[in-house]
Amino acid sequence: MLNYQGKLGQLVMILALVALATGAALAGEGYVPGWSKSGSDYNGYIIGTEKTDRGTVAFIKSDDPKKKKFGTMSQTFSPDQYKGKRIRLSADVKCSKVENYAGMWMRVDFDGKSVAFDNMQSRPIKGSKDWHNLSIVLDVPEQSDHIAMGLLMSGEGLVYWDDLKVETVGMDVPVTDMYARPLPGRPQNLNFEDGK
Repeated sequence: MLNYQGKLGQLVMILALVALATGAALAGEGYVPGWSKSGSDYNGYIIGTEKTDRGTVAFIKSDDPKKKKFGTMSQTFSPDQYKGKRIRLSADVKCSKVENYAGMWMRVDFDGKSVAFDNMQSRPIKGSKDWHNLSIVLDVPEQSDHIAMGLLMSGEGLVYWDDLKVETVGMDVPVTDMYARPLPGRPQNLNFEDGK
């Protein structure tokens, strides 16, 4: 007959084995440390990692995607070291049979609102293409409280990414911010006659 400490030790060992088994199951089902899966069609996409000749690469692929919905692998981090600076997210990307649209994305938020954003919708990842480098460049205002980034997929396909970098760049590097519109150098069409 086991005493109380012996039973407690067995229980701890059983719980540890259950935790290890659960962790292994998560890893086999697309768990990627530091990343989460989300989007308007959470269950229509699979995220994970794969061993290749490049080393370990991450991927997002369609499982049973719904029309006009998307899935993403993403993470959020503090903007503190980037405030008042321009940053670039870059990665090597490879795609296979992307029918609708895929893209890297990055967003800077403050007080629950997006203040800078790019999801590559104007330059989408489509079709099948070997490894190539892509980037997003955004300004991080002093008034910001977090940065989110990820890789999204809408529709059928598979996208790999690797060697991600988030780095500060000079103000001479153009932003890709979808919210930033270049301002004209002077007032336009003040007599409303332009274009007639």
